[in-house]
This record gives sequence, structure tokens and C-alpha cells, in this order.
Amino acid sequence: MTNTTNPPYDVFISYSRRDEAWVTGALLPRLEKAGLRVCIDFRDFIPGKPALMNMQDAVKNSRHTLLVLTPAWVESQWTLYESLLIRTQDPAGLQRRTVPLRLQPCDIPDFISMLTYVDFTRPDRLDTAWSRLLTALGAPDAASRERHAPAQETGTPEGVADRERTERALDMARRALDILEEQAAGFGALHAPAHLLIELEEKRREVAELERRLQDK
Repeated sequence: MTNTTNPPYDVFISYSRRDEAWVTGALLPRLEKAGLRVCIDFRDFIPGKPALMNMQDAVKNSRHTLLVLTPAWVESQWTLYESLLIRTQDPAGLQRRTVPLRLQPCDIPDFISMLTYVDFTRPDRLDTAWSRLLTALGAPDAASRERHAPAQETGTPEGVADRERTERALDMARRALDILEEQAAGFGALHAPAHLLIELEEKRREVAELERRLQDK
């Protein structure tokens, strides 16, 4: 079931397989370090489900859709995104929640070209690009402060800061667990794939461990 008022993800990343190294090696860790809940295909899409349906669910369950624009994306992913626009009942709403990231020079489709993009093609302005991207995606202010200043400089005792980090990690783990349980329920008790059941059990252990750590603080 889709939660449109409080979606489980902050951002869904749409990218080309040819740009996977940058997305998984640079973009994904940076977004998650900033406290954003990220939906990405290799980890969060349901195996065996049509790609367009997986993408449609990811967009509905995310506050923003981040398009990593390169020639490869325009060639391989634009048609899929265009199909999604046709299927959605609120294309204007989808457009408002779309954030284009221009990673390489490319011919941007008309529907996207009218949106202001975050430019990652200028090496001398990458710090500004990262800052603009995290702001556009609504990265938590607390996570931003943690990246730039030690806890003692913000007036927050280290023990309190550590507890807050654990609470945030627990909140994200619980949300991920809810999603996995919903996916497993969709298959039925006896038909959920083995890999999904393994992920579900691992996430339950992670939640239990974070809850234990929080009680000990």
C-alpha cells in the first residue's frame, strides 16, 4: 500500500546502468550519510515485477525523484520515465517532485528541461552542487550540522549526539522493515522468495540490536 502523506523514502534515484559506479560509489553514500532515506533499484525493487511497476511504486513512495542525467540516461531511461508520466494521474505533481541532476552534458528532454537542474558537470563547483542537491532533497538539518562540525561545537554533548544518531538509525531501520514486511505479505506466507525472507530476518535483527543499544544509553 502506498503512503502518500508520509512516504517511506525521501528520494528515488533514476539512473542508467552505465552510470552505476558513480551512483553507488558517490551519490548513494552521500545521500544516506546526510540522513536521507533512499530508494534504489538493486536494493529496493521487487524481483520479477515489471520494471515500470517497480518504478511507479518507487516514485509514489518517495518525496522526490532524482534523475541522474547523462547521454546514457536519455538513451535508456527517458522512455521508461515518459511511460510513467503517461500512466500517472498527476503528471504536474510528479514534475514538481522531480529533481534533475546533470552529471554529464546531454540533450535534456523538453519535459525535464523546464526544470532547474543541479549541475555536476563543473568540477570547480562540486561543493555548491552537493549543497544545492541536499537542500533540494530536504536533507535533515541535524545531519547537515553533524557533517560540518564536531558535536561539542554545536553545544550538544557527545552522549546525546550518539543517542540521536542511534534513534535516527532505528527510525530508518523500522521504516525499511515495514517495507520488507509489506513486500513479503504481498507474496503470501508460503510464497515469498527466499532472498526477501533473508533480508526480512536480517532487518529484524538490525532493529532489535538498535533497540537494545538505545536502551543501554
